[in-house]
Amino acid sequence: MKHPFWIIAIITALAVPLSACLINESSAADAALSMLDQGDSSGINSQRFEVIRDAASLDALWREHTAVMDPPPALPQIDFEHDMVIAAFMGQRGTGGYTVQISKLNPEGSALSAQITFTRPGADCLVTQAITQPYHIVVTPRQEHVISFQVATITHDCN
Repeated sequence: MKHPFWIIAIITALAVPLSACLINESSAADAALSMLDQGDSSGINSQRFEVIRDAASLDALWREHTAVMDPPPALPQIDFEHDMVIAAFMGQRGTGGYTVQISKLNPEGSALSAQITFTRPGADCLVTQAITQPYHIVVTPRQEHVISFQVATITHDCN
């Protein structure tokens, strides 16, 4: 009878540190995305996804994105030797209550997939009666992989 206790104790002692490693791995992947800008007012009115790996492309996107802002925010300084920018624009919506979230990058063979969630308000939600253009722009360590975009749309239940 003493043997099963020791076996359980050894398995438990090994399982706890291993599970912590798995949690840290997941957290590290999520931490690789740093928010550059997020909101619901953009000069970009159509659904669009961008991967930006150079300053000229960021300048062009930033000018278009901030065209409706007065004064427009300064162009962010990005070290494109080490980082890149990923942007997701939901497109124009007739009310408030919509959001965009780039949550993580997942490996898919020799490519990466950016996981994006579009959230829309449920039928019982109180929303602003204003035209919006939800977006999320993040900075992440530079990678030369092809990046695809996987979009999930969820409805926020306000009850």
